[in-house]
Amino acid sequence: MARIVFVQPSLQPPGGGNGVAAWMLQALADAHDVELLTGGRYDPAAVDAFFGTDLTARRIVHRPVAGWASRVLAAAPVPFELLKNALLLRASRQLESTADLLVSANNEWPLHGTGISYVHYPARARPRPDVDMRWYHGRLLLSLYYRFGDALADYGSADVRRQVLLANSDWTGERLQRTHAARAETLYPPVAGPFIDRAWGVREDVVLCVGRFSPEKRFEHVIEIVEGLRRRGHPLTLVIVGSAGIRRYERSVRALAAARPWVTIRTELDRPALLELMSRCRYGLHGMAEEHFGMAPAELVEAGCLTCVHRSGGRQEIVRSDELTYTDVADAIARVERVLVDEAHRTRLRAHLAALQGRFRPE
Repeated sequence: MARIVFVQPSLQPPGGGNGVAAWMLQALADAHDVELLTGGRYDPAAVDAFFGTDLTARRIVHRPVAGWASRVLAAAPVPFELLKNALLLRASRQLESTADLLVSANNEWPLHGTGISYVHYPARARPRPDVDMRWYHGRLLLSLYYRFGDALADYGSADVRRQVLLANSDWTGERLQRTHAARAETLYPPVAGPFIDRAWGVREDVVLCVGRFSPEKRFEHVIEIVEGLRRRGHPLTLVIVGSAGIRRYERSVRALAAARPWVTIRTELDRPALLELMSRCRYGLHGMAEEHFGMAPAELVEAGCLTCVHRSGGRQEIVRSDELTYTDVADAIARVERVLVDEAHRTRLRAHLAALQGRFRPE
């Protein structure tokens, strides 16, 4: 039995990356003595309820990073994630000599020794994707911020290449190679059930979209797609299951829904309720572009929903069919309409997705 330090800024829901971390932590705690180093609070009951883990039943020693710098950053009006991670990295290096192994699910973690890093998107891939940009990300300030954060973390690609690297998709692995000349093995994130096996005939003509209320999720595009299909005579309804994110964006999505009685917004669903809802819907639709993997569309596929995603990022590895990916709103309308009107095509795609189920089991 090894002594393992697991390093993660947070495991608190929502967020697919935190869910991966929770399942990794559970797997390690089943066989080893695990100490959890975080940048904030750790509420295993909340984590279990959202992600389907059972961390409350496992003995895990929690050690939050303390100190005045951490408290100042936590109180700041902007996230300062790079600086928070730099402090966490420095704290983790102090524990390297006392542990048999350090493991992180927070992208590449450049330890002075060798550990295991699970990469969702390379932290040092720059410029960052447009979806990461906010109003305070001016070019000059961002450049200074990067330089200071990297210096604080004592960050180097040579340290990254020394780690055992896992990536959440081939797409992410390619970007890791491009950023650090480092190779990673793809290990898809765990998608937890239990999923309900419900026949297609008793499901409803409902399109389901799941995600955090954040602009990159592009709920407005999903609404536009379903609206276009309704204009063509297909009486679909849309359910958006949103989790906490950016309030301004949530208000804008709610305003769009309020003007369209066929759109329903659900929030604060626990895990059993979400899985039950998925089992009652026939179709899944995901709006985000350039996403590294996509837990929500993976869950929809596992739940038996015929799911269409944007033709970019790692989600293409979930559906593995050009017929289930789209380039823009018009293309999505055309592809989903073919599914609705062509029974043979629909049956073939359903069989294709059914054959892919089970690839993401936590085991």
